[in-house]
Amino acid sequence: MAGYQFFHVECYAREESTKQRTQTKKQSDGTFKSKEVAKEKRGNIKWIIDEAKREQNSCYHIDNPEAPIVLLGDLDKVQEEAIQWAEEATDAQGRKLRKDAHCLLAGVISLPRSEESQWEQFKEKSIKWLKEKYSDNLRCVIEHQDEAHPHLHFYCVAKPGQSFDDLHEGKRAQKELKKKNPQATKQEQNLAFAEAMRATQDDFSNRVGQRFGLARLGPGRRRLTRAAWQAEQKQAEMLKKTLDKKNAYKKHYKKQAIEEAQPLIEQAKEEAREEGLAEAQKAGAKLGGLFVGIKEKFSGPTEREQQAIAEAQRAKEHAEEEARRAKNQADNRVSTVAQQLQAERARAQQLEKELIDKERKIRELTQFQQQEKKQTFKIK
Repeated sequence: MAGYQFFHVECYAREESTKQRTQTKKQSDGTFKSKEVAKEKRGNIKWIIDEAKREQNSCYHIDNPEAPIVLLGDLDKVQEEAIQWAEEATDAQGRKLRKDAHCLLAGVISLPRSEESQWEQFKEKSIKWLKEKYSDNLRCVIEHQDEAHPHLHFYCVAKPGQSFDDLHEGKRAQKELKKKNPQATKQEQNLAFAEAMRATQDDFSNRVGQRFGLARLGPGRRRLTRAAWQAEQKQAEMLKKTLDKKNAYKKHYKKQAIEEAQPLIEQAKEEAREEGLAEAQKAGAKLGGLFVGIKEKFSGPTEREQQAIAEAQRAKEHAEEEARRAKNQADNRVSTVAQQLQAERARAQQLEKELIDKERKIRELTQFQQQEKKQTFKIK
């Protein structure tokens, strides 16, 4: 039996902290119970990176430490990138981050040793899930084989201008709740945190864990009897077999479809080849008829014929280039003439306007002279 999944994340700072934290649980009657618990020291960034690299005096829990296998990114740069982000980032009030403010998200994904034969596929699916979830924030993934179960460590760092809370599902859920409801209680924030983390576990189970027969939760967590746990394990194993069968069917029918489509593919290739030959023969006729008969022996053209084809192709490309150049020149000429005509038209309109103004002034002057004569006549 495969067992149950193990997926866990932790946050680390430049300096370790022992702050108090609140733990909230939902009771069977629907009420909530909270208590303050001391946050145990989990080390800082340097400590977790040294442990991953199996540095001396950093992994007492391992009898025979082995160097990690780097699958993605650069483990040596993770600490440097996290510290650089922390030194440049600011909090909501624009102040520099405290030394114990989180700046590195680190996680572990494990597979039971009993399922070691599936490790390569499990590892591939897990890394794909991590890439889709964390995108560019995923800076490194390593593999360890020197403990009880094979497992992956992954490390995420925020980008400049990005909040660390955006990396952590629980912290992001708390942040979004406070935006929607500034009056949200600590209990409500803790519940939002827990719900988001459960959703992440569910997503990993649906997309990775169940494909390898891993149960979502272990028996101790849910206080299952041995019989109930074994029944669930059988169910998970059946689900895995069903998914394997589905994938096998997909591969089978895909192969069958390709085989059935192969004649059509070959026919399309032949038609395309004949069309290409026709173009080559048409262009080659201008070079002295070197392409006569190439169609019949296209599968093995001579070196001379290959050179002729290349020369014909160059001639064709040159002709197309000349055609484009001529078109551009014509377009430019048309544009220039159009601009000249527009300028002439504007000038003619201006002259016409000036002529109308002069005619108007002449009429006004004539009318004025006529009125002058009438006044003079009346005085006489």
